Amino acid sequence: MTKTLTPTLCAVDYLRVSTEEQAKGYGIAYTGKRTAKYIEKKGWIHVDTYSDEISGSLEAHERPDLKRLMQDARRTPRPFDMVVVNEGRGIGRTGRAFWKWVWELEDLGVYVAVVKKDYDNTTPTGRSQMRKDADYAKEERELIRERTQGGVQEKAEEGGHPGGVAPYGWRIEDKWQEPNRP
Repeated sequence: MTKTLTPTLCAVDYLRVSTEEQAKGYGIAYTGKRTAKYIEKKGWIHVDTYSDEISGSLEAHERPDLKRLMQDARRTPRPFDMVVVNEGRGIGRTGRAFWKWVWELEDLGVYVAVVKKDYDNTTPTGRSQMRKDADYAKEERELIRERTQGGVQEKAEEGGHPGGVAPYGWRIEDKWQEPNRP
């Protein structure tokens, strides 16, 4: 009787949060636990973690750890086979940011797995789901932007400072003051 060896895939996880509040909270820790459990469940070897506390609308070369991940993926021998993200929107929030690095990884023989909906882009079904997640991430970004701009506009129309740096020679009243407490 001969035994055949099945190669075990090596995986890394890519963790990303968009806001300072998420970075200070449990965003990275929470997603890291989820991706680590997923990698273990799949029987893959967890070889590294990459994480960025930066917007998903930025392209790979603008996110420090994603840039490092891409550099590592180009090494020979390739150190990993799969990149695991918690949600599809963790890949990116714009089509350019989402697809550019996913396609480059595919060209290198590295694939992306998404924990939340348990799929990867090694199958037609997984690629279809990834397209849906990319569209959802883009729509969500546009909605967030629309709401933010609406709030800024409303504040300006009411005579308030819409945010950002005050014009030269002006000061913003009550900025950085603690509220009155009883």
